[in-house]
Amino acid sequence: MKKTQTVKFNSLKTLALVAAGGLATQLASGQCVPPPPGLVAWWPGDGNANDIAQTNNGVLLDGATFAPGIIGQAFSFSYGATVTFPTLTNLEPAVGITMMAWVKAASQQAAYAGLMTKMDSGYDTSHRTGFKMGFSGGGNTLRADFGRGSGGAGDSIMAGNSRTIADGEWHLVVATYDGISAVMYVDAIPGNPTVASGYLTSNTRTVLLGNDDNAVSRYFTGQIDEPAILSRALSSNEIAAIYAAGSAGMCKLHIVMQPQSQVSYWGKSVTFSVTATSSAVPLSYQWSMDDSPVPGATNATLILSNLQATNAGTYSVLVSDSAGNTVTSQTATLTVNPAGVAIALYAGVTIDGVVGQTYGIQSTLDLSNTNSWVGRTNITLTTSTFLWYDSQPATQPQTYYRVVPGPISVP
Repeated sequence: MKKTQTVKFNSLKTLALVAAGGLATQLASGQCVPPPPGLVAWWPGDGNANDIAQTNNGVLLDGATFAPGIIGQAFSFSYGATVTFPTLTNLEPAVGITMMAWVKAASQQAAYAGLMTKMDSGYDTSHRTGFKMGFSGGGNTLRADFGRGSGGAGDSIMAGNSRTIADGEWHLVVATYDGISAVMYVDAIPGNPTVASGYLTSNTRTVLLGNDDNAVSRYFTGQIDEPAILSRALSSNEIAAIYAAGSAGMCKLHIVMQPQSQVSYWGKSVTFSVTATSSAVPLSYQWSMDDSPVPGATNATLILSNLQATNAGTYSVLVSDSAGNTVTSQTATLTVNPAGVAIALYAGVTIDGVVGQTYGIQSTLDLSNTNSWVGRTNITLTTSTFLWYDSQPATQPQTYYRVVPGPISVP
């Protein structure tokens, strides 16, 4: 088991002092951090090129392989190796975007060596589309490009960071653009922002790791771990949290879609569902109601049939993966009403319920008196919708009606 050291950061200034040594592996707090919202691609590199955020799985080419990473395994690149991914049809950049990865670079890099690229191959910066990050012309410091050509603002936004990372140590490299400025971070420390505005322009090119395909000589050598793309710009605090987690990393097991609260009716059915992903499958599930496990509820979906008032409550699910990681979903509330009820201007009640169920109709002249409800009739539905009409004289006092589970007592 790895030993970890807990480090508390009171400010980004403190984080900068620790980061200056480049000892990212010493920053692990022992706990992973939840992945930030907006992930559209996340490739852990743990023995495959699968995307655990979406479905953008990749292929290793020309000698790309795996090596020990800062978090599990990492993609490993000799000169000329590449990992290629689909066109990311789920990512159509508008304003916000983040590229990030842990990088362990060999001591010498080619000029403009690419870390992550989804940019057209033209050199004309007034027509670039897509995005990329990699090394500068000197092969030591970093640079990110965000294209706004072909109908965008007409230029390429560039951001850099003067810190040298070609030192054989692990560094967290992040590039963001939020429609206001582009920023390049190294170990959570930002470089000078590039002030800009406008929409990014998408393209249909594939995503490459370890190569800037503007030229065959722009290959990266070293390791890239946990590369990811988000459809928004991460804040400096979010980046600092990921960096501070170090070798604990972002939690591989995370919930993509939470259970949703629902309103249903007595006798009907509801389905709660959760979507989770992990690099360690299979996943297991245990649903709870009001914090108590629901017997036999061990699937990604929870189906409740023939609802009763006792089914009303809060529901959540504990998800576990084969590596022993667990995460608990947000709670979802189930409200159980007797039936779907429509009350018209006339003294009628339309019941939307379950065939075969018996419903009681009550009335009162005083809503402020909770003990004044009086049973009027019982209705057993022969169709899913039924209109009950109160044939009292129009001169009767204003009357309120409600539907309750039946049968009820009727005077």
